[in-house]
Amino acid sequence: MRHRHLLFGDAQGGFAANPTLRSKFSFYADLTDGSTTTEAVAANDLTNNAVVTFVAGGTPVGYSNYVAASLQFLSRATFGAVEPVLDQSYCMAAWVYLDALTSSMPIAGKWRPSNFEYLMQLNGTSQMRVLVRNAANTVNVIATSPTTLTKETWYFFVAGFDASTSQIYISTNGGARTNTAATQRVGGTAEFRIGSADAASYMDGRITRVGFGRFVPTAEEITHLFNAGAGRLYSEITI
Repeated sequence: MRHRHLLFGDAQGGFAANPTLRSKFSFYADLTDGSTTTEAVAANDLTNNAVVTFVAGGTPVGYSNYVAASLQFLSRATFGAVEPVLDQSYCMAAWVYLDALTSSMPIAGKWRPSNFEYLMQLNGTSQMRVLVRNAANTVNVIATSPTTLTKETWYFFVAGFDASTSQIYISTNGGARTNTAATQRVGGTAEFRIGSADAASYMDGRITRVGFGRFVPTAEEITHLFNAGAGRLYSEITI
């Protein structure tokens, strides 16, 4: 089963001078329902593995639902819109609702055995973190949000790599960034996944509004995306 999503920006994830926030995202998946017609650029579908389900209601409105025991996830073979570029910043944003607090539970990223790049993941059982592989492809570098998470609560995470400071970062619900010095691995061929990282790691909960772009969002942009806890569809990003 193929699940269609919103994909915008040019093939390299670039954007024009004085871009809008919307145009800065090279990839943005609303994940509001399982329709094959309402979230679509047909050439860039995500594959629905083991039948991820979609719910239209709630706040944020609409989400994808994952059951770890059913090995459910969305995926696509590596493509330019979500691929880091050497010496360029990037960010990944996602809304997450945890049905369980399972150590190392994955949210989204490109992280496969022997082909690691970046991953948003639960750290232990109470905090969210971002992992990247160093440029030498020898160790993982980690930045962990200090926010203690609870089950059955929506959280908004923004994480990525800031090329201007050579740091990875993560923030929760629009709060201050946690930063860790890092080098940058690029050119990996791992598929992009939402709700899984490898054959033994799956999500229990809900994910929506997954975006990727080659920029570091400002405080104003993060506040706009957070939208006082309501989130924003791609069409609602207006700054």
